[in-house]
Amino acid sequence: MPIKDEEERRTYQREWKRREAEKIRKKAIEILGGKCIECGETDWIVLEIDHIEPLMRINRIHKLHSGINLARRIVNGTYSKENYQLLCANDHKRKTYKERIKYKNYVK
Repeated sequence: MPIKDEEERRTYQREWKRREAEKIRKKAIEILGGKCIECGETDWIVLEIDHIEPLMRINRIHKLHSGINLARRIVNGTYSKENYQLLCANDHKRKTYKERIKYKNYVK
């Protein structure tokens, strides 16, 4: 039976969407090995999906290449997992910093 109260329905939908995104992200992390390739961290909350070869950013990253959209495509098999790796937040930040210096691929 549908929820009649609009605010209650919105709350339910937000929670449902959050839970679904969490499931997809956990599945993508599992597919990519489940741990940081640098330090071995396994806490899914701090693990991030990293492009092995950095995207050359002109203005913005295309939305399909980041966040839940990227995780969804890894789970569905649309994107090859060989192009991505798992890094914890600290190691990902270090790698990104080194890439910025090397490629100078960010518009100021």
